Formats: sequence, structure tokens, C-alpha cells
Amino acid sequence: MKSYRKPRVLELVVIAAVSLPIIALASASLPPTAALASPEWVTVTDRSLEIVADSPLDLGALTPAADDRPLLIKGDRFVQSGNPATLNCASLAPGFSPTAGSGFPDHEAADRYALQLRRHGYNLVRFHYVDALLMQGAKRDFAVDPEQLDRFQYFVAALSRNGISWLLDVMSSPNAAIGNVGPHRWARKLGMNWRVFVEPAAFAHWQRWANWLLTTPNPYTRQSLAHDPGTLGLILVNEPSLDYRSFVAGGGARAPFLPGLADGFAAWQNAHFPGAHTLPPPASVGQAGPDMARFQAWLTYLQRDATRRMTFTVRNAGYAGSVTSFDNWPMLNQVPLRQNLDFIDMHGYAQNENPGPNGAFTAPSSLATGGRYLQVIGSTRVFGKPFTVSEHGDFFPSPRRFESGLLVPVFAAIQGWDAVCQHADGPIMLAYDGVGVRKDGIHTDSVGLDPVRRVGETLTALIRLRREIAPAPGALILQPDEGALLRAPPLATVGADTGMLGWLVRIGIGPARPAGAPAVSVPLADTAPGAAQSALTGFQGRLIDQLMAQKAISADMAREARAGRWHSPDGTVTLDMPGLRINVVTRFTAATAGNAISQPLALGPLTVVASDAPGIVAASALDGKALGESGRILLMMVSDAHNSGMEIDQAARRVVHAGGLPVTLRRMQAELRLTTRANTRWQLAPLHLDGSPVTTQAVQDDDGKVTVSLDTRTPDGGATTFYLLSIRREVEL
Repeated sequence: MKSYRKPRVLELVVIAAVSLPIIALASASLPPTAALASPEWVTVTDRSLEIVADSPLDLGALTPAADDRPLLIKGDRFVQSGNPATLNCASLAPGFSPTAGSGFPDHEAADRYALQLRRHGYNLVRFHYVDALLMQGAKRDFAVDPEQLDRFQYFVAALSRNGISWLLDVMSSPNAAIGNVGPHRWARKLGMNWRVFVEPAAFAHWQRWANWLLTTPNPYTRQSLAHDPGTLGLILVNEPSLDYRSFVAGGGARAPFLPGLADGFAAWQNAHFPGAHTLPPPASVGQAGPDMARFQAWLTYLQRDATRRMTFTVRNAGYAGSVTSFDNWPMLNQVPLRQNLDFIDMHGYAQNENPGPNGAFTAPSSLATGGRYLQVIGSTRVFGKPFTVSEHGDFFPSPRRFESGLLVPVFAAIQGWDAVCQHADGPIMLAYDGVGVRKDGIHTDSVGLDPVRRVGETLTALIRLRREIAPAPGALILQPDEGALLRAPPLATVGADTGMLGWLVRIGIGPARPAGAPAVSVPLADTAPGAAQSALTGFQGRLIDQLMAQKAISADMAREARAGRWHSPDGTVTLDMPGLRINVVTRFTAATAGNAISQPLALGPLTVVASDAPGIVAASALDGKALGESGRILLMMVSDAHNSGMEIDQAARRVVHAGGLPVTLRRMQAELRLTTRANTRWQLAPLHLDGSPVTTQAVQDDDGKVTVSLDTRTPDGGATTFYLLSIRREVEL
């Protein structure tokens, strides 16, 4: 649901920082009155962001070693050497490269970047807008820049050496491989990503590009992308849905369908509905009624046919792996398009494009809606097929974006998704140096420069790679009926009554069902708001009753859900919607996200005694032992981050000035208590953002109760979000 755009001048939230005296965190407890009336912003003084080998932030040991055996589909999972693959994905969108211009990194930077991806805990990347990056400056069609091609091919080899596979967009750019696009590759959007479905010349263009991209030999790997085992899957065209493209081009539900989409509609009706009245095409994307239902059937025919021919093209190019498409626009009438794909991929965001006109932005709480955007994403999953999310995000400058840092990995784990990938110009960065496109500060998608989202990505890597949360054993199967889906309101999605059940059971589209899963089935069309059954009082309650009767959920889970408190089946996750909080307690990790904490919050062996700002507080064992027994624990804490010099009109919630580097952190303080080994000497080290220690101090142990005071302001005057709590005799810093 998001396409890359040439960005505006930044996209930040700011509450003008008021410099206040430093308030020391009391060693006993942090009283609620310690919360600052006006936030204090602390400057991040670190420059290097390259994680130091074997530091607490080096997660490379959690990812599998390089393997030349391909990832294949077995049942509903991606597997490697017969075993289900555990995947953690990073998005490589335009501008990720640490080079002076948008493009792929040079060889030296590629080696560093690939190694850093591994150390950050990624073993999968998504290549996005490769066509635009390779065609920079081209004056003729298909005139690929040789330097960018060499860099791309070397980078692919560097990823392979680090055990990292990739998803590849065959076509991302609306300009495809057309030459003489000016003044840059992001201008003159020529609509090739929808014209491929209705114009033979555009389809032929796609075919030529796909053949070249997949069959060109890579001198560094000695094989083409079609034959490289690192190619996990192909996204044939990024976000191509004809409904979506019309909606975007025309600015909303009243938009007319794009020109040319109705060509052939009358002849198709005569062939498929002989003797029936020939219906005109609908006047707009949001129009309902029989005209729309038949037109949706026509669009489905067009898009299915083109996808079949695209798949034939990549097979002829020698690619035997997995393909997908239609990775956004999760409306019910789009479900038929995805039924025959090898795997399902989807995109979704916590809010719309942000900020909007004149710097206006929104700051919704995802906790308040139970992660509604994740529910909508998940409702497109088809049982029996792997499921990936190659774009998700909670936009900067929302001060509530920290919530998704815990919501995403948790919901994905309960659902058993194969991979999640936060959309990012750069998921990681090598330094705060301003070098490269959109590296002058935090932007909407610059995850690597945003300490808030880097904490979320670290938690995601730990939770996913160690499989800390079990998938729900039960399932809710949404049974599709193509005719009913095409007659559904054009913009209808699965409703929140149904989506919230994703915290209790896996949700997916039938007719297949998870093997051995206790399940309940419901017609998919009935789950939309306003559908006949959904409109009846107690629709969600009846589904909960049915799930309980089938032993898909327990009576305790059902009772709590009715009160707005949702518990995962394995007991590791509690979502308290009224309290705007999510808590996670696994064998290795204890974490919470929500508002400031004024009363002690017990999370297994960890207690958050108090905190003075909304945010994430987490502890995760790094030595393979349970959290209460571990001697090496990574602590994480973050609230919000801005650019220096940001200004905002709070009344209108509008960015007045974007600001720039250096990044600043909202100061946050918390007191934690860990129940652990008795009579043990402990130490606490705030960490630089590369994982190296700032300083080390002894920590009091009171008969197995270790109390630590955290402050995002470090003793040297800098700022951090990471700390190492360790046993002194076992870890020397």
C-alpha cells in the first residue's frame, strides 16, 4: 500500500525541546512525579553505527551459516535442507546505500554493509526498485548503467557470503526500464506497473526486462539470479493491483478507473455472459452494485492472465523458485487474484502516507486498535502457502511508533508468518555522517537512523530467530466464494471483530486448513463490516464461543478477550487494549510497550518498578540461558527520537521545520529489578550504538534481587537505547 516516492524535505515530528536540568534516577524507585512535564532531548553523539564483533548487539550467531542449498516451499513453509527456515528480513529500498548518490554501494561498502546486515540479525533482504537504480541516467530503454550493475552483482555475492537470501522485485518502478526519464528516475511516473496488464507493448517491455535481469551472468557468483540459490522468491510486479493504481492516481474512492482498463470489457461480457445485458464500466473505484461486480470479474481475468504469462516468462528464463504478486490492497475483491500464487506477500502500515500536505501528520496508537493494520495484513494469508510481509511500518514522526517495535514480531509469531520486513530506505546505516540520499536526519522510512525503530528491529531479530513465541495451535478459516467476494463493497476488508481474533488463533483463507489445527470456518464475505452476519450483535462473541467449543482457545483466553485483554495461547503475550499496553514474557525475553509506568509491572523474573515516559522497556538473555538464570543480558529502552532543530505546531500537529543531524533521543529513565542468582557480582554498561561499552559500573545484588537504574542519557553526555547487564567474573568489558 506504499510506493516509493521522491521525498519531501523531512517528515518529522517535533515538540520543541525545552532544556531542563538533569534529574538523577533514584536508586530506590522512580516516583511518578519524576516524569518530565516537557520532554528533554539528548543528543546522540555516536558516529559509527557498525556493530562491533562479539558485542552484545552482534546477533550474527543467531542466523544460519551460508548455505548453497536453495530455500524451497514445502507445504505452507519455506524450508532449507528439509527444515523450516527462520527468516528475518531487511528492506533495501532506494537510498539505502552509504554512497554519495542513490545507488548500490561500492565494493568496500558492500562488504561492510552485508556483514552488518548479518550482525543485525538479518538473513533475508528484499531488493526494491532495482530497475530504477540500474537505469540511473539512462537515455535509452534498457541502457543499464554498467557501474551500478557491477555494484549490484558484487553486493549480491557479498550477501551470499554472509548467508543472506533475497526477495527480488522484477519490476518496482512505474518507469520500468524506459530511458530518458527526467529529471530523475522518480519523476515522469509512466504507469508501467499497471499498463503491463492491458497493453501488449508494456507486457513485452516487462518480459524483456525480466529475461535480462534473471539471465545475466553474475561474474562474482558465476551464476544468474534465476539459478542462484539465494533467490528466495520473485515479486513479479510490486503493488500492481488495478483497483489500487486507479485509487492512487485519482486520489480516492471517487477516482475513475485508469484509461484502457475497460477496453475489451464489452467483448469479454459477450463471451462470458451470452445473451445477458452488456453492463457499462463503473464510474469510480468506490462504486458498488452489479456493474462493479462484473467489472471486478473482468479485472480479475486480466490480472490472472498476465500473471500466468509472467510466470511462464520467468520459468523460461530458468527460474524454478517461488513467485508472487499483488502484494498490497488487501480488499476482499482482491482475494481471487492471490489464490494461485506460490506464496502470499502483503504490505501494510499503521497510518497513511505521513506527513501529509503542509507537514501534517498523525500519531495513532496501534495498541488502541490491537494492531489493526497487522490484522488487515494477516487476513490476506492463504492457508497452505507461505506468507511474507515485505513492507510494514509505523511512520516517523509518530511518537507512538515504538509500539509496533513489539507488536509486529509478536503478532507475526502468533500467526506463524514466514518473514516480516519493515519498509526502509536503509534498515541499517554504517554511520551518522549524512552521506547518501536522505541521510541528513530521520525521515519517514530511514529506519537505520531512527533509534526507536532500531530497538524494535533488534527485538524482532531476537524473538523471531530464537522462535521465542509459538504459533497459535488453533485456526479461523475464512472460506472464500469468488462470486460473493467480487460482489463485496469495493473497499471492504476483514472487519476488526474478526481481525482481533488473530491474537488467539491463526487466521487465513481456505479451503486448506493447518494440519491438525482445531479450527472454525466462516464465510470470508461475512467478515466485512456491514456484512449480514457481521452486522448482527455479538458476531465476535459467537466466533469466540465456537473457537472455545472446538478447543482452539481456552475458556480463560475467551473470558479475557471479552474484557479487551488478549492472551496468546502459549501464555507469552498479553495485550491490554484498555490499558494501552502489551507485555511479553518468554524464556529469554521480558518486554513491555505502552505509557509511562507508575506502579511496579511484573514480567516474569523482571519487574519494571517505574518509568517516566511512554516507550519500550525490555531485557533479553544473550547466553542461551533463561532470563532469570542468564549472566549476560541485553537491556533496551526507548521512547522517541527527533532531529536536531525540529519544530512542530502542536495545535495543528504539523511539522514546521524538519531539522537534521545529529539525532536526539527523548530522555527516558526507568528502574528495573531482576530476580536472578544470589550472591553474584553484577555490572551494568550503557552501550554505544555500535555495541561497545560507554562505561561500566557495579550493580547492587540483594540476595538475588538486582536493581538497575537506566537512563537514555549516558554518563559521557551522549545518548543510548542499549545496556549490558552482566556477571562481572564472567564478562570483562
